[in-house]
Amino acid sequence: MIASLLTVLLFALSAICGRRVTEMMSSLWANAIRLVLAAAALGLLAALATPTITPKPALLWLLLSGVVGFGIGDAGLFLAYPRIGSRLTVLIYLCLAPLFAAAGEWLWLGQTLTLPESLVLGVILFGVAFALSGPVHVQKHRGAFLAGILWAVVAGLGQGLGGVLSRQAELAANQLGASVPALQQAFLRCLGGLAFALLLLLIIRFSLPPAQRRVWTAGRPPTLKFALWLTAAALFGPVFGVTCFQWALLEIGNSAIVQAMVSTTPIALIPLAWRLENDRPTGRSLAGSLVAVAGVVLLCLLQGQANP
Repeated sequence: MIASLLTVLLFALSAICGRRVTEMMSSLWANAIRLVLAAAALGLLAALATPTITPKPALLWLLLSGVVGFGIGDAGLFLAYPRIGSRLTVLIYLCLAPLFAAAGEWLWLGQTLTLPESLVLGVILFGVAFALSGPVHVQKHRGAFLAGILWAVVAGLGQGLGGVLSRQAELAANQLGASVPALQQAFLRCLGGLAFALLLLLIIRFSLPPAQRRVWTAGRPPTLKFALWLTAAALFGPVFGVTCFQWALLEIGNSAIVQAMVSTTPIALIPLAWRLENDRPTGRSLAGSLVAVAGVVLLCLLQGQANP
């Protein structure tokens, strides 16, 4: 129980820190540097804890999972933060991720949904739509707000499909009579995401006119405050957050229950965003968030009963 609660808190703090970082540096640059720090920390932890050889098929699937989850997903996350804030970003991406994961498992692994699960997916969509349909306090113009919603959906897509690919990696390892430790999985996924993030930066840089390259690359001079926020974003999310999530899996022994508890992160984030970002939710937004999160919790519990 303690591990799950720590995971919720760490993921919420990671979102707050990520939001602050995007105020000080270009979103894509901030995400790439964050992944560099996370990959270094996870690599060290994996080497000290469980140094094993990952089978090649599982290795490739984990790298691809990282490209989709840490690469595409986190890029969407960091592009959404400055546009709609951490509260709405986390609500959209964490509540939509199970929908994309369900669709991916249906198309990729042939795992169909039951009628109750399908109904709950509809409840989740309704809750998210209801939370976003009312007036929302934002400091950006409407175009930026809509773009933020789109990027948060991309983050949910990356999170959901990245999880499906991780499951495929586990199946590939099991077929060879092997198992990849959780820390090593997180490290390999982070490497895949980092490779994508760096490639994306190169593509954008060389697609700009020469006069704009230096300005876009340099950004603001780094400060101690920026370094602290960035380090915190890396530690709270990919490093300690994921580690506590894996600890929760070992402690509780039921992934569906752990996912259900972690899915309450958007609710835990509401007071933090209100206090630290002056993002006060409306009654409509709060009600929609509660409905969406309740739907995700119920979906996780239903899946836990179907796959004990």
